[in-house]
Amino acid sequence: MKIVTKLENDITDILAHMKTDNPIVIPTDTNYNLACFPTSEKAIDKIFTYKQRPKDKPLSLFFLDPADWKKYGICKNNQLMELLVSHFLPGPFNIIIDKKDTKYDYMLNGVNSIALGCISNPTWRKFMEYLDGNPIAITSANISGTVDDMLVTKEIAVSQLGNCVKYFIESEQPIKTSKSSTIVLLKEKGIKICREGDIDRTALVNTLCKEGYEVE
Repeated sequence: MKIVTKLENDITDILAHMKTDNPIVIPTDTNYNLACFPTSEKAIDKIFTYKQRPKDKPLSLFFLDPADWKKYGICKNNQLMELLVSHFLPGPFNIIIDKKDTKYDYMLNGVNSIALGCISNPTWRKFMEYLDGNPIAITSANISGTVDDMLVTKEIAVSQLGNCVKYFIESEQPIKTSKSSTIVLLKEKGIKICREGDIDRTALVNTLCKEGYEVE
């Protein structure tokens, strides 16, 4: 595994590697993540093989511009969705809504919903600028079941996946979050918190309830 500290020096080789159906490891606002192009079935299969996990769960879809959620998902309450996007993205926050079409069905593994996100980490954003507006599929860079209630650090990702993945893009700045990203399910009249991260229930209640929305 090559540790990439200056992205501009290796980006051509990294993108060529990804285009031949291979995942890489990238930083986010929370965990280090395995990432691949979301329509690369071979790369998606490799991710599940590397994680030693049955292909029974969906990957998440991430993009550079928060407004791009409309390209990939649909919901019954666009006003609520826009409120969440404007307050919490980019950041350690994922929103589950209905998928827009079947383009990413292979990474979704038969699920009709899609988890969407947009990250604020400067290194991640620099990487995404090379993708010409295209999204990536991601999941945490660890063997399934080995990292519970803690973040996937550089040390964990390298020790568990160093023999599998060719490129590890190191975050140029320290990752300061203390928990994995917050995940919410968008409903017609509010949200359901599926996982609470540093963006906690209090922050969500303060943002949504004053606008008349419910937080479960």
